[in-house]
Amino acid sequence: MVNLMADTLSPVLLPNVEPTQPQGWQYLTFQLAAGTQAMLPISHLTEVLTLALDQVTPIPDLPAWVLGVHNWRGEILWVVDLAEFSGVTSSPDQVQGLSSYSVLVAQSEQTSLGLAVVGVTEIIRIEPDQIESGLGSGARATLSAILRGYALGPQGEMLLVLDTDAICERALQASAQQ
Repeated sequence: MVNLMADTLSPVLLPNVEPTQPQGWQYLTFQLAAGTQAMLPISHLTEVLTLALDQVTPIPDLPAWVLGVHNWRGEILWVVDLAEFSGVTSSPDQVQGLSSYSVLVAQSEQTSLGLAVVGVTEIIRIEPDQIESGLGSGARATLSAILRGYALGPQGEMLLVLDTDAICERALQASAQQ
């Protein structure tokens, strides 16, 4: 397991990893909200950034979950508060109250999107058959739309398995409706 420190000042480049049969898929785990751990496949992430508040430019009249934009390698990267976007947190200031953001640069077929999270934990391997579908009827509709399922982590903790393509697609749709 590789530990990634969320407070590092330089970006962490993530390896382009293909799934392998004996070792499973690699996932980056992170703290989505207080008491809620989640993960995304490494193959859908480009890097992890630590951005100071002044490195994200707010854009007025957008949903509260849109933190703003960042100049990422000469391109405009939209940065969203993933916990607020997914409906996991009831506090809109959870990520906005931090002095810096841990931002996962997610890639989908359609776009690149910065996903601000509380903190990055580690890289783990999960076999596809270890992912259980859904969370039942208790999951919020927004979360259910971007959720592939859940798995148990190395210490037996529940990790939400998020769908990168669904996150990017829903974020684009929701921001276009504004």
